[in-house]
Amino acid sequence: MNVISSEQHWLNALLISGLNEGFLVDVDKREKGYDRIRVAPSYIQAYRPDHTAPTPQNIYIHSGNTDKQNDSISPNTSYLDVCLEGAKQWGEDFYTDFLDSTFVSDGVSLRTYIEQTS
Repeated sequence: MNVISSEQHWLNALLISGLNEGFLVDVDKREKGYDRIRVAPSYIQAYRPDHTAPTPQNIYIHSGNTDKQNDSISPNTSYLDVCLEGAKQWGEDFYTDFLDSTFVSDGVSLRTYIEQTS
């Protein structure tokens, strides 16, 4: 599943703080084919405002290189299962938003994809 830049959309994600540059270099190696892009702290909104912590100044997201994106490839089933289980661990609202804000291909939400393939 790729992160694709969009001015009209948003995504839910986990913000993990306290990572050092060495860790990020290791992630960059694992995420070949993705660009690490800095996200301005002003773009971050707490998912649950009652559980806020100070927003780190260095926030990054990995976005798939456009030359590597291919809408004709379906998600890897085992990786999708890991992502779904992880999203469920953050509560029903997070999971629902994950299904509705993640797209498998041109306009097909993850929710629709799962319904069509079940």
